[in-house]
Amino acid sequence: DDDEKEEEKGEGEEGSLARWLSAHRCFHFSKTRPKSHLHMAVGAAPAQFVWVPPALREEFARVYASDPSPHKFLAELIDSPDQRFNFFMDVDLDPACFSGAAAECFGGGANAGERERMRGLHEALRVARAVQEVLAARERAASGEGGAGG
Repeated sequence: DDDEKEEEKGEGEEGSLARWLSAHRCFHFSKTRPKSHLHMAVGAAPAQFVWVPPALREEFARVYASDPSPHKFLAELIDSPDQRFNFFMDVDLDPACFSGAAAECFGGGANAGERERMRGLHEALRVARAVQEVLAARERAASGEGGAGG
């Protein structure tokens, strides 16, 4: 079944990191096995879990840092409360986007490229606020304060 299937990577794949991960049998699809990273789906290749055992983390970091490929497609996974961390984001937006003049941000006062850029920044801020709300709700639920949960 897909949950337990193992896949060797590296055949035809560039980069010393992919070869190292394959050689150490770090790639897997199992939702029940430990996982430290997610290898993103790219093209026809599916997303996969990656498990780098603690004993190999220093070597993994050295290989990761020395791999010249700009496309590693790895995201670190946090799957237990003791691994939580603070998330800070700095997004600079035109104050007009938060006032009655918001129409100028997205309307006639700016060229098409600027309007698209502002829409993207506004969407990034909306997502950041949603993430903040979910995290705050989880924290309240964990501390027993109640409130709407996520």
